[in-house]
Amino acid sequence: MELSKNYFLDGKIIIYQPKKGFRFSIDAPILADFINIPQSNANLLEIGGGCGIISLILAKTKNFNKIYVLEIQDLMITAMKKSVKENGFENLINIIRGDFKTPPFKKKFDIILSNPPYIKKDSGKLPANSNKRIAKFEIELNMRTILGNSFNLLKNNGSLYLIYPYKRKKELRKEVKNKDYFISRERIVLPRKNRTPVFYMVELTKIKNDNTNSDYIILEDENGNYKEEIENILRGRNVYN
Repeated sequence: MELSKNYFLDGKIIIYQPKKGFRFSIDAPILADFINIPQSNANLLEIGGGCGIISLILAKTKNFNKIYVLEIQDLMITAMKKSVKENGFENLINIIRGDFKTPPFKKKFDIILSNPPYIKKDSGKLPANSNKRIAKFEIELNMRTILGNSFNLLKNNGSLYLIYPYKRKKELRKEVKNKDYFISRERIVLPRKNRTPVFYMVELTKIKNDNTNSDYIILEDENGNYKEEIENILRGRNVYN
């Protein structure tokens, strides 16, 4: 399958992704923006990196030691490797082929993140394109596995960042409680003011917080244009490199 060469953050990032099949959308950059990296020596793990857009954004906009990207699809790994090389991020981004059901790691991470497959495999028609099918549906990886296996790989003072469709908020919160995580921060994403939310982002920790920090962002104004905060995210606010 052919790859297309695209530019993001107003041309600050080169990104390769399949011409057909799964291509990244707005959920990836808003999750990258939501992630807080408190120390420059942090080691990160991205579960299911896809084309690598989140790790590329983080490498361009945040300060950290290294991010390990676990991906199961060969096509996506090929795309990521091309992007990492052209952006000059070989020392920051380490791509690993593997299955998170049996994570190939012995070390623990300061931050784990994922924009995971978010549709239950028995919900809706499966796409004919295998690349899109694995990326969108919980065929190879589901919510319970992500939470369970991440817990063992996360440092005691670390954070796990996830984004899911808002309609799965209650399910996610229930699974979080079952896995002994605590919600430190949460952000609700609305398409427009007073509309039904579309995404739910959380920062999970192993340490209980007295108060959960909750906020929201709105993607578009009443005319269908991106709000200023979203435009800043998409254009590369706080670019580090």
